[in-house]
Amino acid sequence: MFVLRKDGLVLTKNKGTETPLAQIKENEMKKLLFLILPIFLMVGCSSSPTFSISPMGDKFTNPNQPKGFIGDGNRLSNKSSMGGVHIDKKGVYINPYVFKNDGGEIVKLGFSVTHMNFEYKDLFRPIQSIVFLGENNQRVEIKCTPLDIDVDLGYYNPISNDLQGTASEQSDCECDREKFETIISFTSMEAKINGGELSTIYEAEKVSQSFLTNLKSFYNQQMNN
Repeated sequence: MFVLRKDGLVLTKNKGTETPLAQIKENEMKKLLFLILPIFLMVGCSSSPTFSISPMGDKFTNPNQPKGFIGDGNRLSNKSSMGGVHIDKKGVYINPYVFKNDGGEIVKLGFSVTHMNFEYKDLFRPIQSIVFLGENNQRVEIKCTPLDIDVDLGYYNPISNDLQGTASEQSDCECDREKFETIISFTSMEAKINGGELSTIYEAEKVSQSFLTNLKSFYNQQMNN
């Protein structure tokens, strides 16, 4: 029962046992925090990767060869190739690159495409082409050359009683300037990745909002000068 005292209202549960309302509120807050903490963790983990642009090569690179620049962190979507949602930073990254000669003329342009997932069966095996579809059904298809597939067994999870691993694949998707400029002209787009064993469609609402913004940023910094 409730008892009114000088130091505040308390709840008497059993004879001789009193629980202050302040303690009750504290316990309720702990329960609430326990419920919402996983949500905050998921939101934090699902944040978009940071996009950056870096020169390719190092001080040992032949200074007479074309100079290259490549983007990093340009994730297409947090949608998984298997239809689910990545709450970490796995997924398909379509990073633009460009090589220019000493005169500033572009000699090679394209995308370095990396796909990271959990298992080998989640991969496209390999990525063969990417189709971008903009508004008014504008279509751009880019052919890809497979470079590498890697599988890591990772570690044993005692809770799920299975191995938690990672699998990745990489392809080089070369394109010309006209196709690149068509893609960055889209205000919204969807994409389809065609693989040897798996293909996935990324609907417009599933494409990361930063994806086209990052491509436009790369174009303005490295190609439009």
